[in-house]
Amino acid sequence: MNLQRFSSAGRLPAPRAAELSVPLHHTGTLSKRYLPAIVLWAVLAGCESDVEPSGAGAPLDTGQAWPQLAEGEGFLVDEGEFTVAPRDEGIYCVRIPILDAWKGRDIALRGWDSDLPMFTHHFFMGYSTAPLEADGPVPCNGEDPWEPIGDREGFVHSDGKILFGAGEGVILGKGLREGYGRLMPANGHLITSHHVLNFTDEPLRMHGRFNLYLRAASETPHLVNGLNCLNQDVEIPPKSDVSITASCTVPHDLDLVMLASHAHQYLQRFEIKLVRSGIVDPDPVYVSTDWDSPLLDFLAEPIALKMGDGLQFTCHYSNPTEQRIEYGLGVYNEMCAVMSVYSMPAAVEYAPTPPLGTVIVSRETPAPLFDTTQFPIAF
Repeated sequence: MNLQRFSSAGRLPAPRAAELSVPLHHTGTLSKRYLPAIVLWAVLAGCESDVEPSGAGAPLDTGQAWPQLAEGEGFLVDEGEFTVAPRDEGIYCVRIPILDAWKGRDIALRGWDSDLPMFTHHFFMGYSTAPLEADGPVPCNGEDPWEPIGDREGFVHSDGKILFGAGEGVILGKGLREGYGRLMPANGHLITSHHVLNFTDEPLRMHGRFNLYLRAASETPHLVNGLNCLNQDVEIPPKSDVSITASCTVPHDLDLVMLASHAHQYLQRFEIKLVRSGIVDPDPVYVSTDWDSPLLDFLAEPIALKMGDGLQFTCHYSNPTEQRIEYGLGVYNEMCAVMSVYSMPAAVEYAPTPPLGTVIVSRETPAPLFDTTQFPIAF
């Protein structure tokens, strides 16, 4: 392991020989992408070092240069830098205007590059059709973009997510199939939701930036949107391993073009199986084993579902604590959600695709997906 790479990348602030308790809302196991930072911290704790830790949440240097967008290709979205206090957890939420050159017309997001530092649990970018009079990022609520988890008053509503990611550093070339794109109606604005966990004893500098690759909606025959199934019927007894399965059904014929998932620190494995004509496929079409950096599977070929077909998804959890785990945000809470993207069937071009979602309150009953445009929960 090249410890110099991790330290020079600013993955961790100056280490201390302190107890490694983590009094945050998200505790428990950390996935393998955190292990190099923890190893470095442990190795250097209390020792002399000629390495200057930066105190920043900068990504590991992957050797990938940040691409410069050509004129007419898209634009850079930079939420700016912010600092997270020691052992703090929260959401950094800003509204960002669309670049002037892309205003006044419907556009479609076809791909993106991302730069999200380690300690990013998740990052969602939504789109609102409401106009925003601003020259740059402005707080979603009040005067401070940073909202500690315990102080949050609720979700910031958008008209649906256009992309999501986790703290994996510089990732280039995320994108949909040729001819596909997420509709962004004229003159709206972007909304970020950057969830950060600082489990260290030092302030952490964070940032988020994206190259958005765009195209005129009139040149994008297959418009896509989110399809999200949120299971709230989550209960994990103390000291136990539990698998929780739920399902959702589609309201009309459609094609799945990307599959992803969302859960928290007790998750061991997330699986999705297709349900066609009431029959569950024996093999999963999607598997992810990282709770904090779930697989984003851009499908090589769309998966066609008929009205009434659906998705069965299972969260496999391990609870090593003495506490009962239930749905929600907190030390002893969990989530289990499908985060996917769909389009109308391939033969249907230039058709509107509203965001589809559902909230499952009883996993015994398949939940129908519905248009969540005006639904007051962030999908």
